[in-house]
Amino acid sequence: MKKAFLIFLTVCSVFLFGVTAFAAGSPEFAVSSANAAPGSSVEVTVSVKNNPGLTSMKFNVSFDSVLQLEKVEYNTAFKGQTMQPNQMTSPVTLIWLSPFENCGQNGVFATLTFKVSSSAKNGDTADIVLAYNPNDVYNLNEENVGFAVTNGKVTVESGNAAPAAGVTLNKSAVTVKVGETETLSATVKPDNAGNKNVEWSSENTTVASVSNGKITGNKRGTTTVNATTEDGGYTAACSVTVVCDHKNKTKIPAKDSTCTEQGWDEYYVCDDCGQTLSSDGTGEVAARPFRCLAEHTGGTATCKCKAVCSVCGSHYGNYAPHNYNSEIENEKAMKKQGTCRGKTVYYYSCSVCGECEKNDAHTFEGSFGEHRFTNYVYNNDETAEHDGTETAKCDYCNATDTRARTINIYIRARSTANVAYEANVTITAEGCNVPAGCRLVICDGDRTVATGSREKVSFNAGNMTKTKSFTVKIITSTGSVRKNSAGAEISQKIKVNVFDGFFARLFALIRKLMGTTPNIEIKP
Repeated sequence: MKKAFLIFLTVCSVFLFGVTAFAAGSPEFAVSSANAAPGSSVEVTVSVKNNPGLTSMKFNVSFDSVLQLEKVEYNTAFKGQTMQPNQMTSPVTLIWLSPFENCGQNGVFATLTFKVSSSAKNGDTADIVLAYNPNDVYNLNEENVGFAVTNGKVTVESGNAAPAAGVTLNKSAVTVKVGETETLSATVKPDNAGNKNVEWSSENTTVASVSNGKITGNKRGTTTVNATTEDGGYTAACSVTVVCDHKNKTKIPAKDSTCTEQGWDEYYVCDDCGQTLSSDGTGEVAARPFRCLAEHTGGTATCKCKAVCSVCGSHYGNYAPHNYNSEIENEKAMKKQGTCRGKTVYYYSCSVCGECEKNDAHTFEGSFGEHRFTNYVYNNDETAEHDGTETAKCDYCNATDTRARTINIYIRARSTANVAYEANVTITAEGCNVPAGCRLVICDGDRTVATGSREKVSFNAGNMTKTKSFTVKIITSTGSVRKNSAGAEISQKIKVNVFDGFFARLFALIRKLMGTTPNIEIKP
């Protein structure tokens, strides 16, 4: 809720006062002190020190009535959003918000310009006090961050004290060993500056830290140490190089590689700076001496699947050769078809995948084959009721095989015909391959209406007035219906469709009056 509230206040400030970008606070909020003459303007800074990373700061600044606040300027180095106070009388509220990330900026956060009352007396002091609610200073996780507070003051003096105009260091670059120290001194200009206090900071405290100008080497590397005046925020920098003689070191034993994780050769690590050293501990190396990954192990390959590593489960290596020891009798493995006098010869097959070897020197015998009958001879024993037979002798032995001699007996006739009402209709059908002793007949239902030869039959149905169906059959000499080799009766349906509508009857009447009756023959 507190984060949402500050976001709301900050968004509102965009429309009301405009926004200045800045970033977060530190374990200490510090208000600078300054000297000023009556009736003059003086700048006081609010600084953040040792900032652990913040996303919100809100605090109140109170000041004595001898001071009149003229303006507030935020340091744009604190990236985020700021809000100008809605009034310039004590106390004023300073708000900063970085809603989407922590900011670890240090240094001057805001500069307050005060007008000293012209009635102020020499030696008067005006306290400037900073206070904040712990719930208003927190990081991105909405965790409250505690800060110590150093308050400032303005001392009224009518003497020759001047504001700070710059700062210099006694050294621009130093080299220090890990664990050792080097001390810098800062000089604030001009000589008569009223506030000669400076704040020390390191841009990378992991490499080197600084306190009151005393630099301590922590880890090999480079960083920059800055001295910043409390009055005016002027900065001087010193380049710091931290070196290490690697006196204290730890031996790291060798580790074997697996197929998933690299091992390494024996090496040393410096306890002071973390530098990786060679196997004898004397030389620096860029990285840990890794070994190559080990080969995959375990598992058994087949001709269908590579081996599976027992460590990582990956397939590796080559396929195993085929294992041609399986006696599979199928067409794929057949080398020579057997006969009734000789066994079938097969190639061996792989017992894993079934592939055929096709090696003429590695075969086995199966069972005997069957008789082969290829030349059938007609026995001239066909009758009107039954098909004849044909017989063949085995190509390899004296065995014989007799089978029915299939004749394609069928009737040719038109299956459907359309005729006019009262037309004179004649139906004709033909027989094909009909045996001697058989004849064609036409039936109207169960009644035979016409009998012909085995080659042709015709039936005059007369003047037809309704649709009817007729059946053409083959009748044997015994009066039964001839069947095919499958045992089904041989017959053919003929359907005669007669047009029987009003106009069809009208046209028939007209034809009758005119004496012109159509004669229609329904042929195959």
